[in-house]
Amino acid sequence: KNVKVDDKDETLADQKVMDAVNACTERLGEGGRVLLRKSGTEPVLRVMAEAATTEECEYNVDSIIRAMKESNHLIEVKH
Repeated sequence: KNVKVDDKDETLADQKVMDAVNACTERLGEGGRVLLRKSGTEPVLRVMAEAATTEECEYNVDSIIRAMKESNHLIEVKH
């Protein structure tokens, strides 16, 4: 999912966001991974996951996005 944030670098460095990423990484173990990538052209972070099921992917991506919202960095989830 593409997530518009107030500041890409501050969002990536935010402890709540990093805790969410680490929790997802631990939860997925060897069966998947998560990735946050900065857009080079707009104030957007791409939140991606690989897992055994679509549901696992959605759950992990959404938990990271929730952390962005809780830390007040989230502006909009783009679809």
